[in-house]
Amino acid sequence: MAEQSHFLSVSLSEWGKNTSAHWAIRPTRKALVFVHGFGGKSLSTWTDFSGLLHKQPACSGHDIIFFGYDGLYAQAEFSATLFFRFLDRLFSNPLSIVNTTINPSAQRAPDFGYQSVVLVAHSLGAIVCRRAVLIAHDHVKNWVNNTSMVLFAPAHCGAHITKLPRMLTGPIRFAWAVIEAKIQVIEDLKPGSEMLRKLLEETNRVTSSGNGKFAIARKVIWGERDNIVIQSRFANDPVAVTYCRKDHTEVCKPSSRFFEPVNDVIETL
Repeated sequence: MAEQSHFLSVSLSEWGKNTSAHWAIRPTRKALVFVHGFGGKSLSTWTDFSGLLHKQPACSGHDIIFFGYDGLYAQAEFSATLFFRFLDRLFSNPLSIVNTTINPSAQRAPDFGYQSVVLVAHSLGAIVCRRAVLIAHDHVKNWVNNTSMVLFAPAHCGAHITKLPRMLTGPIRFAWAVIEAKIQVIEDLKPGSEMLRKLLEETNRVTSSGNGKFAIARKVIWGERDNIVIQSRFANDPVAVTYCRKDHTEVCKPSSRFFEPVNDVIETL
């Protein structure tokens, strides 16, 4: 029987919508932070990711965090700012997050801090992540150089807006015609939107300086049957890894029979 590597999930809801964490029992000053996409949820977007990562020796000391935000009614810039503030606290004062939610007997030493954090994002979450690290750069936060990004089906080049309702479940999907006008982030996801145009400009500006490695994704993953986002290479990101016979939501839902997403994340650690 494999030795337990992480404590049970704890809520970090004060930092985001249903945000939660699995703290490592023997931390190595590293973390994985997962960020869902349009209409997604902090946990269900990623299904078995947490359980599968717990079993991987390469992740045994990584804290695993699932960040949540309003992926419908909030604009991408607002969500990115929210995420930036969370990352800033995670790097600058991690004990105020970890030790307030962990068993007193397992609390971490005063000198605990993160040496690296991998941001794993899906769809709209990729925009939120990249914008957050650009905000960090603009605020001269040195910790941004200790971040890296793994992006599943990123929406950096926009999405097919008429197909977005397929991403939703339950009553909200059927009420789309009524609520569409209230969903602010739709404007951000339109190809050529002001948000996407500025995101590309700022990414190119930062990376052209030679000091913007953090703004280039370590890995990009596309699904063959994704008909939601526009699959086009963004800025200086690497050529995408491709998953055959997987659609927009399936690319980030690993299982014991579909282990590629876990392997692709582990390879970036």
